[in-house]
Order: sequence, then C-alpha cells, then structure tokens
Amino acid sequence: MMFGNEGFPVTHCGAGITSLSIHPDGNVYPCVKRYNETDLITNIFEMEAVNDIINHRKELIEKDLVDNKKHCQKCDLKYFCGGGCRAEATNDLPCKYNCSYYEFALEYYGEKIHNQS
Repeated sequence: MMFGNEGFPVTHCGAGITSLSIHPDGNVYPCVKRYNETDLITNIFEMEAVNDIINHRKELIEKDLVDNKKHCQKCDLKYFCGGGCRAEATNDLPCKYNCSYYEFALEYYGEKIHNQS
C-alpha cells in the first residue's frame, strides 16, 4: 500500500481518497453513500487536528484495497476494476454489474484489437 508521494493503492473508488462527506452533526465519512458507524472517520467537532482524518482514512482504504477483498482474490480482472464502488460491494459481496462490465469490456476490446492486427 502506498500513500503520499509514493502514489495511491489499487482502487477505483475515491472514497476517502478524493472525496469525503461531512454531515451536519460533524461526522466525517469517506463517501456520501457510506455513512454507517463502521465507516465513520472522525467528527470535526471532536478531532484535534486534520491529521485525524488522514490517519483514519488510511485504515479505511487499507480495508477496502482490492487485494484485501475476499471475493476479488482470484479474479483475473481485479486490477482493472480495482474492486469497484465500495458502497455497492459491501460485506465482501461484489458489485455484480461492475464484474460483468469489465468481463464484457475486456472481451469486446480484446476482439477489436485482435481483428485490427
């Protein structure tokens, strides 16, 4: 897993990386679709520094990396999709539409490239 100047981990989900959701009560979540207690990053009224957000989001990102998702472990396409939307692929269940899309897209474009050769 890489952060800072080293780059981002393999994920196509921006939750906690490029987006945050701050609710009126001050609770900070990684995404507007993920606002349950297990996804809570911090509360802006209770935190001591902005680093609280950064430290908590690293834990959430680690949990959501495609290499850590049970369903994705043996998938040949996991690095193409990055595990998809975490809100749609909860509890180690895949986003069935995402999986199907990437299978179709790779087959389709693979045939197009093969036919052009």
